[in-house]
Amino acid sequence: MFHAISGWLTRHARRNRDQLARDNEFAAMNGWYAGKVNGLGTWVYRDRRFMALTSSDTSTRCVR
Repeated sequence: MFHAISGWLTRHARRNRDQLARDNEFAAMNGWYAGKVNGLGTWVYRDRRFMALTSSDTSTRCVR
């Protein structure tokens, strides 16, 4: 049973790695910003044209 689970995890990891590579390649082709959000493998993709708009929105947030 261990071999079946190990094989499934290997295929799943390979598929995720390939998808991440495609996403990063697409972001690079379009000039988008791609960066890791945290150490858990979460990525963020942003169009650089709209990054200035997000910085102005953060200054108007209400802090509790």
